[in-house]
Amino acid sequence: MAVNDSSSSRSPELRGTDWRLVALGDQPVAPADSQRAARVVLQPNSKQVAGSGGCNRLFGVYELNGDALRFSGVGSTKMACRTGMDTEAAFLSTLLHVARWRIDGQQLAMSDSSGAVLARFEATPK
Repeated sequence: MAVNDSSSSRSPELRGTDWRLVALGDQPVAPADSQRAARVVLQPNSKQVAGSGGCNRLFGVYELNGDALRFSGVGSTKMACRTGMDTEAAFLSTLLHVARWRIDGQQLAMSDSSGAVLARFEATPK
């Protein structure tokens, strides 16, 4: 009797997955010294987005319709960190330009309305 182990090769869901930012545009992103990685989680039941810009917690709401994705009301706490603030600001701004999403394997790409990839994420293992 064969065992079907497709769960390990299945792509994660957009909603409910902890997505770690790995690139903004074509620039790789790594956490600044002693900071957590920038990340987002789209809450499946509340239409809320939560996460971190690396220094500050981020929050907002999202609308999802097929492969269309829009963020609004995106904000963050206002702590100042020594490093990484420019990346965090760029990340928060980028979310406001997202129009589409696509998951390929364990990676999520968010793009603008022209199809240009704005940000890439990797699913954080549970």
